[in-house]
Amino acid sequence: MGSQKMVSLNSSAARAAAETKLLQFLCDAHGDLAARRRMLGMLGNYFWRTHDNTIFFECIRELFPRAPGQIGAHLPAILTQRGFPDMPCELLALPSELTAPVALALAEDLLHRKK
Repeated sequence: MGSQKMVSLNSSAARAAAETKLLQFLCDAHGDLAARRRMLGMLGNYFWRTHDNTIFFECIRELFPRAPGQIGAHLPAILTQRGFPDMPCELLALPSELTAPVALALAEDLLHRKK
């Protein structure tokens, strides 16, 4: 998605990959704070494709109000506190490839697809 093109979300694997990109965007301290905040609200009732992504989102949502610029640093600790010490959160620490408009459009697309 480096070219900022939207991806096809027709398969479960594509949806899970898109979700991971959105989670990366939420964790990226250099990302647009207002867009990250808006996306958290948008995805509050979203049905995540994988259990891991659901857990990641819940932890990010818990951390965001306290430390939106340090989510990546605090994510391993909160995952451990919740009983998930071995979750692979390294991928979420990578810089997001998405711009704010593309990330928000991708979130909208996921929200309007059937589960």
